[in-house]
Amino acid sequence: MTRHLKQGMTLVELLIVLTILAGLVTAVSVSSASMQDRRRANETERQGTAIADAWSRSEGLSFVSDFGEAPNDIGKLQLLFRKDYAGKLEINGTQQAKRPDVGLKASLIRQAPAFTLLTAKVTDLPPANDTSLAGALPTTNLTLNNLPPVTLGGGWRGPYCTEKLPLSADVATDAFGGAWHLQSEDGTDVSTQAQAGKAPVTLISYAADRMKDGIPAPTDWKNRDRRFVLKAPNPTLSVDVDIDSSVDVSKLTTYVYVYGPKVTWPAIGAAADTNPTVALQCVGYAFPSNTSGLVSGKELTIGQRTVFIWSKSTDGTYYYIPPRTMNLTSGNNTLKGTLRKAN
Repeated sequence: MTRHLKQGMTLVELLIVLTILAGLVTAVSVSSASMQDRRRANETERQGTAIADAWSRSEGLSFVSDFGEAPNDIGKLQLLFRKDYAGKLEINGTQQAKRPDVGLKASLIRQAPAFTLLTAKVTDLPPANDTSLAGALPTTNLTLNNLPPVTLGGGWRGPYCTEKLPLSADVATDAFGGAWHLQSEDGTDVSTQAQAGKAPVTLISYAADRMKDGIPAPTDWKNRDRRFVLKAPNPTLSVDVDIDSSVDVSKLTTYVYVYGPKVTWPAIGAAADTNPTVALQCVGYAFPSNTSGLVSGKELTIGQRTVFIWSKSTDGTYYYIPPRTMNLTSGNNTLKGTLRKAN
């Protein structure tokens, strides 16, 4: 008969087994942590790409089109991806529209103006970009004074960004939990309203270590900064208009007025209940001794804009093309027409 002997594990064998198990647990933990970091890195890449796209979009739903400017600090970055946002709009001191308060208490944004229709007469909006043109448009000419009012939409109607971004306190964070940063062309950090003034051209995530890359930059993929180019839409408008051949063009000055929404943000240190407002704004350009020219500059923005062209002769005669609404896109846009005499 064969006798089977039952024997327990020796202490040495037990230690060996525990050591192997500990190694396996450590390997699994390290692998899991590495996978989480890789997931965060990939998610940050998606977020940054989506933000940059929403920042510079000139077709379809566009922040620049609705607000008349790009979101030039990190606080305003929230407006790109919020699904709902508290909103107040003031016209002539009277509150007109609201959105439900969703509990966001951003110190710089407060309550963004909700999208609504804005209306004004062309003679009531002198150009904001050129004070020399402030009194150029006559208010006594019956034809010009009785033109139909400009009506355009303005205000927040997001989200403008399709990617879901996490939110921490008053700032948008990347997938690593660190705040996004904005950098101007000369390398200045312009992330906050206090630092704003220079146009941001780069969106930066400081990645896992939440520290700005030094020189040389780290080769570790986990801690390397992620940078995304912000291309602000840059429209131009070629104006090519005709006039009766009997009119001496050399005696004319032609004016191009472009109307669009413009948001006014609370100043630093403003009262806590001070909210942004949005209203129509006019930017103007003059072409002496000509009826055509190229309109460009940072004041000209993409989106639904109303263009009004008129001319004044040295003998006091006025000519005009009725205000025309067109969709300005990034790149060159063209407007053609014929000036007619204003009675």
